[in-house]
This record gives sequence, C-alpha cells and structure tokens, in this order.
Amino acid sequence: MNLIYKEENEFKNYVNNKPIVIYDTGNTDTVVSYLRENGFLISHIICDDFWRWGKTEHSYTVKSSHSLKGGEYVVLITSPYYAYAVEKELLGLGIKDVFCYGFFDKNLNKTFKIGYNRRFVPGKAYPRAGNDNAYIAPSLTNNCNCRCPFCNVKYIKNNGYPDMPLEKYIALLDDIKGLWVHGRLIDTIELDGSRELFVYPQYKEAIVETAKRGFNIQLVTNGVLLSPENSKLLLENNLFVIIISVGGITADVYAKHQGFNETSDVIGSAEKQLQTVKKNVEELVKLRNEQGSQARIGISYILNEFTHPQLKDASVFWQSTGVDFLWGNAMVKTDEHGELLEERPHSNSGVPSEICFHLGVASNGDLHPCYFGEGAIENIVIGNVFETSLSEIVKTPVFNKFYERLSSRNPKNMHTVCAKCPSSGYTQC
Repeated sequence: MNLIYKEENEFKNYVNNKPIVIYDTGNTDTVVSYLRENGFLISHIICDDFWRWGKTEHSYTVKSSHSLKGGEYVVLITSPYYAYAVEKELLGLGIKDVFCYGFFDKNLNKTFKIGYNRRFVPGKAYPRAGNDNAYIAPSLTNNCNCRCPFCNVKYIKNNGYPDMPLEKYIALLDDIKGLWVHGRLIDTIELDGSRELFVYPQYKEAIVETAKRGFNIQLVTNGVLLSPENSKLLLENNLFVIIISVGGITADVYAKHQGFNETSDVIGSAEKQLQTVKKNVEELVKLRNEQGSQARIGISYILNEFTHPQLKDASVFWQSTGVDFLWGNAMVKTDEHGELLEERPHSNSGVPSEICFHLGVASNGDLHPCYFGEGAIENIVIGNVFETSLSEIVKTPVFNKFYERLSSRNPKNMHTVCAKCPSSGYTQC
C-alpha cells in the first residue's frame, strides 16, 4: 500500500484525462472545488452510506464502491478518514489507482484521523455500540513518567497532588455500576483520566476491580510502561480502546516531546525510550490478535512544526504494526512551566458538535463535565464524589442546569470553556 506516499504532483501527472471518482470520507466540498478548479473530469461520487446511493450531490451521482468494477478510474479519497480501510477495499475490487487528497503535503498541516476497519472477531460481542453510552475518566494519579511540554494537564503543576485512594475508586465504581445519565449508560472507564495510569502504585488492582464490575476499559498512555505484562493484564480485563501518544518517529524529534526526562544523554535516552514504545505497541497488537480480543489500538501522533515532516513515515510505520487507527493531534503550545502560549488549532464554529458525556473525576473527588480542554476545564466543578455520590450528583439542579445550557447549542448560554471547545474540530481534515 503506497497511498500515503503519493503527492499532488504525482496525482496530476498520473490522471492524464482519466475519469476521477471521488470517494467520500469527509471534506468532499473542498475536493470537488479543487478538481473543478484544476479542470479534472469527475465521473461520480462513491460512499458507504447506501441511503445516498442513486442521489445527486454536487451535480454527480452517488454510487457504491462496486460501481468501480470493470472500469478504468482514478479514485481520489477525500480525506484520511478511514483511508487505509478504503484502500484495502478498493484493492479487493481490483482498483489500484488510488490517491488521497488529505495526504497531499499542502493538507498535512491540519488535524486528521485515519481509521481502519472496525475490529470484528466472529463469536465475540463488541463491548459497546459507538458513542451511544457515557464514560467516566477518574484521575487515579496526577503523576507521570514523562515531562511532555504539550500536555493539556500541565503535569509540572499537578505533580505532588495526592493519588486517589483505591478504596475511594472502588466505591465510585460500585456507585456508578448500572447508572444512566441523561439516557446513557455509563459502561466504560477512561482509566487514566488523561494522566499516566502505570505510575499509580495500585494500577493492577484498579484494572482488575474495574473489569470485575463489568466496565470496559479505555486508556491513553505514553507507552513507555506498557510492558507485555501490562498489556496482558489489560487484555484479560475488558480493554476496549487504548491510545498511545507519540511525538515523532525519530529520536531527535521524539526527544523534543516525550524523551527528555532530565538525562545527560538526551538523544540516546530518547532513542531507547522510543524503541521501547514501538516494541510495546507491537507486542500489544500481537497479544491482542492471539487472544482474539475486540480491543482497538490506536496512535495519537502529536502534530507541530517538528513532527509534521515525519508524518508520512510515522503513518507508514504505525500502520505496519497493525494498529487500528491513527490520530493527527495538533496540541497546545506551552512554555517550560506549562503556561499556555497558544491554543491548538480547531475548526469548530463555537458550538460543540455533540453533548459531552465524558465526565472527569479528579484524584480529590471533584467532578468535572469532561477531562478535555486546556486546563481551564478543571476549574469547572459540579460536585465532589467523595462527599456526595455521583448517582446523587446527577440528580442535582447544578448538574442538570449545566447540561441544559450545553444542549442549547448557544455559546452565550454555556460555559466559556465549552463554547470554544476544540474537541468538535479535533479530527477535522
């Protein structure tokens, strides 16, 4: 598969008056305009949504991918969304002339998400259906083994905060088991709470207790401590999604983001750490496949001026490991003290794309409406689960008023942090 290596000039030279079929994975308006402005011949649009088949969009008929059989077309995938899965599908149909508009160099300065086929193991139930349910992100610890300057959590400032007592965490799990919030069942625990789970002294017990109560586990980690033993522990205890955050694919670039833990040999240390992360991910994928687990494994690739030039090489490598998806994640810029210098770019118009049900619980029990944002979100406290059970907090006027304002879709009614939340543009192309 060479899709991600192909450039705009290669595309233009290759087309040579062949009809172009647009494969809609998002951003189609832009691609149609681009093709028209450059005088290309557009045949039709294809997509996976059968409700659109036979309809006309942008003056072109929408068809299924099977319409390509027997034809000589050049397919232009509109964005990196599911680009690798689409390419695999097209190769199965005998279509080899595939390009991706989102991978042209001029488009790589934007955030994106590359998704692959949803993992399906016959005879095993998928843990949950999409985003229909809610999840909670408890911060068991505020510590980390890395000093990442892009970190939203402002690790340096949080260092030294007490860990969440294990008994408090278990009490929280017992309280929310079977709990519905605004018509959504809480069935998944984001066990890291945007911190590093594996530095929590009792992380093994926390993982086991979470699974014992039937919750799915979602996790974000820097991957350094994701040993084969820890991978096995997660896979045996309802791992649902795990995302490994990585900045760069070579030691010098990685060192600027995650591999510079106050050592004298910065590059050497970064190289060793990066290789550890790569091996840990490969081992996790191998174990997942051997066990027939439905767990999805992804990479959050940090995007900035240093990592952008390596994006294609990084995409090639991480795809080769067998991970399920790759996020291009544009991060905030902070100084050495963790103070915000510049917010990450986003494309929303000021209103979150959907109502958030990603509750965050700080290690001191404070309940936050989410665990995203650039630190300010942690100033929004809508209760404390150590003082009042979460099952009771969700019934309070304070809690429900917050979501009532959020659901209004009016930035003037909701909290200022929510009104400018970049999450709705988090994976836009």
